[in-house]
Amino acid sequence: MLRNSLFLAILAGLYLPHSNAEQYQITLELPSFDTGDYERPYTAVWVASAKNKPQRVVQLWYEDDRWLKDLKYFWRRVLRKNEQAADGVTGATKGPGLYQLQWDGLDHQANTLASGQYKLCAEVAREHGGHNAKCLKFDWPLIDKVELKLEGEFTTLSIESKS
Repeated sequence: MLRNSLFLAILAGLYLPHSNAEQYQITLELPSFDTGDYERPYTAVWVASAKNKPQRVVQLWYEDDRWLKDLKYFWRRVLRKNEQAADGVTGATKGPGLYQLQWDGLDHQANTLASGQYKLCAEVAREHGGHNAKCLKFDWPLIDKVELKLEGEFTTLSIESKS
């Protein structure tokens, strides 16, 4: 019995997250629009290589699969090639607000990214509204906060280390 408990404790320790793992905060702001027919937008946030190869989907907010293609760039670059890329990071659409997303700095295969240049991409599409897609370039490993301010369906996109 003790031997089994020790084995289970060791095995469980292998799967516990490391306390020294890097953590990154991604901030995305969805603005408020003064319109009567406001619909919450479909939103995708992902990390890609400098050559647009998807590395990791950070978040995907949507309601109905048939409208996912309205996220044109995300659909073409990520989901069309790998429908499981967003498994575990999906949720319902969100209204206006400042959202802080967490990313562990790993790719979709749980590997640390190689040093180099990457892009933090966000795409937001809203029925009866607009469409924005923008990528923010950053060097890896990330040292300083990188931020982008713009107008349209999202107004802030940033990434910074929280470790």
